[in-house]
Amino acid sequence: MAAREELLGQLEGLAPAESVTDGEAPADLAARVQAAQAAWKQAGEVSREQLESLTGRFIQARNRLIELWPGAFQGTDLDPAANKSKAEKLCARAEEVLVQVGPEATPSGADLAERIKNALASNTIGGQAAVQAKWESAAAEIESAQAAWQRIGPIPGDSGRELLARFETAVRRFQEQRPRIEAPRAAPERRDRPDRRDRPDRGPRPDRGHPPDRGASPGSRPRSDRPDRGRPRG
Repeated sequence: MAAREELLGQLEGLAPAESVTDGEAPADLAARVQAAQAAWKQAGEVSREQLESLTGRFIQARNRLIELWPGAFQGTDLDPAANKSKAEKLCARAEEVLVQVGPEATPSGADLAERIKNALASNTIGGQAAVQAKWESAAAEIESAQAAWQRIGPIPGDSGRELLARFETAVRRFQEQRPRIEAPRAAPERRDRPDRRDRPDRGPRPDRGHPPDRGASPGSRPRSDRPDRGRPRG
């Protein structure tokens, strides 16, 4: 906390009073601001609430110095003209991605999703794989632009706020329009049942109406061959 307060005091001490809008820049201004930024990143940890408050003050003091003496930062990563040019290119890049994926001039998210749905159904734009590859490529471009935006130095004043709003609008529109296309599921493996006619012959089946002759059991004799038991008949 104390280290950050000291850095803030040094940075705020470089700027003149609020009523002063011109004058000569302090010696080695760019180097001193860059050193303060590096030290700020290495300063000790503080609570989230304290960090937000202190960081806001730090950015305000730094940006005021850049606005007052932009020429002093020329050729550094704090050069406002160079940073503005980079931001404008990234805005144009993000907006161009929107044109490539939706060439019909800013359709709504619902309209775009419906158009892609119909295209998939009729296979008019190469099918689901082609559409998915197209949007994945566009998403990679947007993510690359977002990463590059984080590396841009400060752009103080209204121009910086306008460029930030322009870039965020392009990214938001892309995210809203991007359809959720699920990869096609593989069809379940079908196990073909053999045709009854192709089954191996198991032999003729016995006629159920006439049981097969099983023959006489061992030791059995026909009734006519049995000896008379001596009982007279009649």
